[in-house]
Amino acid sequence: MTPVQERLMMLMDEIDDITGKLGLHYILGERTAGRAVRTGSFIHDEFEFNIHMSLHDAVLFREYVERELHESRIVETWENNSSLKRLMFRYVDRGSLLLDESREVFYKYPGIAVTIHIARGVCLPDKVTGCERYLMMINGSGEEPLEDWKLLNKMRRYRNVFGEKRTRKKFRVKDVEAVLENHEGFHIGGKKYDKMGPDALARYIELENEAAAKEEEGKELWHLTLKGCWNPLPVGLFEDVERIPFEGRMLQVTKHMNEYMSVVVGRKWVQTCETLPPSASENNIIAETDLPFEDFLEFTKDDGISYEEILKERRSYKLWKNKYYLPASRKVSKDFRKVRCSQVRIDTWAALKPYMEELRGAYENRDTKTISRILKAYLKYTDKFYKDKLGFFISDTILDYADLVWKEKGLYDYREKVYALVPEPWKHMDLEAHLAKYE
Repeated sequence: MTPVQERLMMLMDEIDDITGKLGLHYILGERTAGRAVRTGSFIHDEFEFNIHMSLHDAVLFREYVERELHESRIVETWENNSSLKRLMFRYVDRGSLLLDESREVFYKYPGIAVTIHIARGVCLPDKVTGCERYLMMINGSGEEPLEDWKLLNKMRRYRNVFGEKRTRKKFRVKDVEAVLENHEGFHIGGKKYDKMGPDALARYIELENEAAAKEEEGKELWHLTLKGCWNPLPVGLFEDVERIPFEGRMLQVTKHMNEYMSVVVGRKWVQTCETLPPSASENNIIAETDLPFEDFLEFTKDDGISYEEILKERRSYKLWKNKYYLPASRKVSKDFRKVRCSQVRIDTWAALKPYMEELRGAYENRDTKTISRILKAYLKYTDKFYKDKLGFFISDTILDYADLVWKEKGLYDYREKVYALVPEPWKHMDLEAHLAKYE
């Protein structure tokens, strides 16, 4: 294990001890759980460790840490950092430092941490869920919220931001507006919150969830994805558990492994968890097991640019790249492939012209072996450009000849698929007559 991984396991020892003492439940979560059951160890230089808890238990865990371990540990969540991509709890070692620029998430407490993912005891009303989806979208995309957090008409463009139809229906702009534009503040648990902005919105969402957790705990479990979809978790997720070996420890996983992982990772979770992700670049990672992050933040506070500003610039660049650079790059690339395809059409036609009579005879005799031999280059280029979403086309006649070969291979609709991708001008072009103009 690396020094960071050894510290992560130390944090897990503490979590295992605290949950046992308080009668709380946890399981190894997400990709960590998958790798644990498949290998029983870290499989590369990982910098993270995931577990899953119910929101009810996670709140009790946080209260214990704040009461008993506040000098050495802290729990980071939307209660104290509205920049997190989702409602989760990070159990952070205050005596360490871990900065990972590649994640593009600003942590107010950037130490080595175990991430606690949350299982909800109830699907909350649209008013709260819509606000949560909005905050996840803003934090996940890197797009800055409106300056004064008054959404008004500009907010309307987020109405259909989610791709899934049933999710769009639940995302109600007016619910978010009602929370953000209520200048008289809102009351939760006897406390008044009158400061509008992401911090107040995040706190509102978390308190609403925590209040629901106290009332509904134990009835059902739900997982809210980063795309804003509610998915049911298996019944008995935290009760039906077993301990398995992981890096010299015995840690808890659910017995409903396949059902659980299918929800939180995907149906192909085995392949996902066994795939080695790229190692973190040393240029993007600062990891120190014995440098308190608070000392580091104090030391760097007078620098010309803060870590938060670096991440914001990085996220703004990523947003610009996704909105403008990548679409332009894809268009230029497609235009280039189209020009290249046009040139290859001419070269291929010139090579085929001497064999047209032989091709015609082979077609009449249904001699696919001869057709395949003569059209070898044509068939190869058709497959190549089809992958680039371009139809390789010389004439309907040659396409008919090729279709005989494709149908023999069982590709009965390949001709139609290729033809559908042919640029419209090529479909009506007599290539021989077109080339004669330039002779």
